[in-house]
Amino acid sequence: MRGTKNIQDSKIFDSKTALGRIGNNKKLFDEYISIVIQDIPKNLDKLRKALSGHDLKTITAQAHSVKTMAATIGANLLRDAALEVENAGRSGNIEDIHELSVNLNDEFEKFRHFVSKK
Repeated sequence: MRGTKNIQDSKIFDSKTALGRIGNNKKLFDEYISIVIQDIPKNLDKLRKALSGHDLKTITAQAHSVKTMAATIGANLLRDAALEVENAGRSGNIEDIHELSVNLNDEFEKFRHFVSKK
């Protein structure tokens, strides 16, 4: 069962791969994680406001920003959730965005909780 937990953990946060992307600089990596934890809620708030105004351009841009940050730090499930919102924004599907944005928020909370335990 330990292997299954490690696979799930790496889907939430693949720190090994992400750390390698920045030359295994643990200090820089930890600083970037802190910045991401502070910045993503701002993006999610802008996304919520844009959603209430049906502003697809802003929804797509905010989801793209979250996706990029998540990919950079190895938050794979968060990245995938942001990509789904971004794609729904590009296709103009407001109904799907409502549901997908709930999942995006949930994935961010899972990630935040996961890194707070580390």
